[in-house]
Amino acid sequence: MWFRSPTDKHIRISGGRHKYSYISLTGLDQLQVPCVKSFVPPEGLSFGTRILNPSSAVSLTATFPNASEVNLCYDEPGPFLALQRELRDNFVASLEGFKLPPTVKTLDIHVRVPRYPHDKSLPDLRGSRPNDPLCVTINNLIRQSNVRDVYYGGSVDPSLFCTDSDGLYSSLRSLTVCCYYPSPSGKWYFNYKDSEGGGLIEPASNTPLPASTRGLFPPGYGDEDEDEAALALEQSMDPFTDENIQIDEVQFRQIPNEELVIPLLESFVRYIASIRSLRYAKLFMDRRAFLGDWFVLYSAPGHRSGYEGLMKKPDEDLSRARVFFLVGDWEPEAHVVDLFRAIGQERYGEDAIITFLEYACKS
Repeated sequence: MWFRSPTDKHIRISGGRHKYSYISLTGLDQLQVPCVKSFVPPEGLSFGTRILNPSSAVSLTATFPNASEVNLCYDEPGPFLALQRELRDNFVASLEGFKLPPTVKTLDIHVRVPRYPHDKSLPDLRGSRPNDPLCVTINNLIRQSNVRDVYYGGSVDPSLFCTDSDGLYSSLRSLTVCCYYPSPSGKWYFNYKDSEGGGLIEPASNTPLPASTRGLFPPGYGDEDEDEAALALEQSMDPFTDENIQIDEVQFRQIPNEELVIPLLESFVRYIASIRSLRYAKLFMDRRAFLGDWFVLYSAPGHRSGYEGLMKKPDEDLSRARVFFLVGDWEPEAHVVDLFRAIGQERYGEDAIITFLEYACKS
């Protein structure tokens, strides 16, 4: 084991000087620890805490051949794109070489995305690639496993829900996906509207940063000048500064960007339809509490979702597949709703019941 702690220098980092200091583990290739059934790294930082490097977390998890639960979670390093790319690329490479043991029934992967100010451009994490490598890798990991319950949170694109005809995914029962506002392509999943005229605003921040943007490493990774530049960047990208809070209050992104949302929902519904064992699937957006929840939820016949009491015929309709939309004033395109309705017809001989929920409802 070795410690990579560049931020041990006395640096004025928001959240503590150990925030971007990682523990990396080596020499785990031949190690096997069959007695461990579950490994859940602690979340959050306390004074002096070091975070396990995400790729090392995968390597460590691979030493538990009898695990029943796998948890792989980490916070992306704020606005520091250079370190974000490094951690993300290494995490993907580790996952590509990792296969879930057949004993694993629960998988939780959460790559927590920073809350960027909504007037800032986002990094393009795909570049020239058509799909997000992390979403593709997680899809493959699930497809080649016996896992029953899956939770994924992070930047999402349709490749997370890629399907094929090889008959896999036969064990998957429950899928919950938390989608953050930033997409892997560097585009926002939501637009914001003019608070006065009500029309959509197309600001410069809707254009991603060039894929060639290298970005900065956090304070402590460079020399004095680089540290000062990194500190200034962190301050400018803090969504809770007075300046950025004022922007968010007036221009908070609330209107779905249909260029992204429609393909995502199309891929989501096709994924559900392709997995006969699936009883529950939910795709929801990570949003500020004052905006209310935003989600689409599927529940198979006989499986309660918790929202049946809001249906017109809650008891009778338990025998049919159900789809719940909580999407505010937004109206999905008719063909998208029809795709969700058709799940019931294709699999159970009756259309799924479609219910649009009101915002008084909470998930």
